Amino acid sequence: MKHTIIKVLKPECREIPAESAELTDGAFFIKNEKIFFILPYEDIEPTLRTGAKNPSRWTSWRKSNYAFLKKELADVAHDLLVLDFGVGQGQFEDLVQRFPNKIAADFFPYPDADVICDLTKPLPFRDDSLDIIIASNVFEHLPNTKDVLSECYRILKPGGCLIGTIPFMLGVHQEPYDYHRYTPFMLERLLKETGLKNVKISTLTTPIDLYHHTQKHFFYRLFTYAKLKGLFYRILAKLIWWNEKMLRLILQKFFHQIPKDPKFAIGYGFASKKD
Repeated sequence: MKHTIIKVLKPECREIPAESAELTDGAFFIKNEKIFFILPYEDIEPTLRTGAKNPSRWTSWRKSNYAFLKKELADVAHDLLVLDFGVGQGQFEDLVQRFPNKIAADFFPYPDADVICDLTKPLPFRDDSLDIIIASNVFEHLPNTKDVLSECYRILKPGGCLIGTIPFMLGVHQEPYDYHRYTPFMLERLLKETGLKNVKISTLTTPIDLYHHTQKHFFYRLFTYAKLKGLFYRILAKLIWWNEKMLRLILQKFFHQIPKDPKFAIGYGFASKKD
């Protein structure tokens, strides 16, 4: 895999001794089979979730992400060169395992990451070098989304695809590095202004999913407050919660097929192509 990565790096990229910290002008070092273009940030906490790769612990949002990406990648030839952009903990590892020429990039040396680089700056890959870029829950964490999309366009081969997911009505997370929420209209506009074609935006969750997501966070705050206020508030909070559990059962039983609504969604999936 290291040989595959080296071949698609910019011509000006050069390897330096691992002990050197002078990572400028395309310099990189290799350590623990990872290619480092930057030293890990000390002021940014990586996302570390217990059970991140365990589907039984996923939220409806994560499950809908997986289903969307699985569908979009179903007909992709296994020998194409795929970049998992912002791989994180590799929650959807099994979707990309079938691509032997997969490269995973992130700002932090997660176990699944091959290339450690600044995702907000010019990427170290050659023009027109990659077939597929997957970006799941990444762009909301990058302050310069349009610049990053332009970089994705640059490194995609003609005919290559950018596929990903992005939240909308999702709580702030990994703060303070959570910058954006895009409507489907703005997301489509950003992709098209970059030069990408055949843009498709998909609503990934139902209003029921959004309701459950909101209630989860609401009751977490409610019980936290009740603990501070005393026994009466704790009892009152539990009564409200029991009533809510009954309502959730009714919704799940009789309204689980309520259609998706792009105006009330936890987030969206997107797919686009470079001509």
